[in-house]
Amino acid sequence: MPDVSPDIDLIRSQLLAWYDAHARSLPWRAAVGAPRTEPYRVWLSEVMLQQTTVPHATPYFHAFTTRWPTVSDLAAAEDAEVMGAWAGLGYYARARNLLACARAVAGAHGGVFPDTEAALLALPRRHGPRDPWIVRGLVELAVLLVPRACHQHPICRRCVR
Repeated sequence: MPDVSPDIDLIRSQLLAWYDAHARSLPWRAAVGAPRTEPYRVWLSEVMLQQTTVPHATPYFHAFTTRWPTVSDLAAAEDAEVMGAWAGLGYYARARNLLACARAVAGAHGGVFPDTEAALLALPRRHGPRDPWIVRGLVELAVLLVPRACHQHPICRRCVR
């Protein structure tokens, strides 16, 4: 029987070429050839897009990144300010978890997202048997999906062409 195993490099290059030609422009995603997006922006979008559509979340994303341009700025915000800015996105536990995680990144990591999967998964997050929360979303995004979406973390380098 002939070898029919996929040529992973060919599949990867074809997929990335298709993505380069057809990717939707989103404010949290780096354009082809542009510098990588900061992990804060990717992470924030992951939180906002849980059970929310892109058209609905986009104005909130712009408002948050204007008001709190870095994870440290968000971490320093009052709870009530963040809850008020979150109004309309629903599922307020996401906003509380967002703030707890931002404070951990700012306090324990100097405002820089950790660069290992274990450290990312150790950040505050909702706990439960079906826990697809935002830190895991960042790890999955970095490792599995769109290599141009975040910056030069070792996690991201595993999937960069």
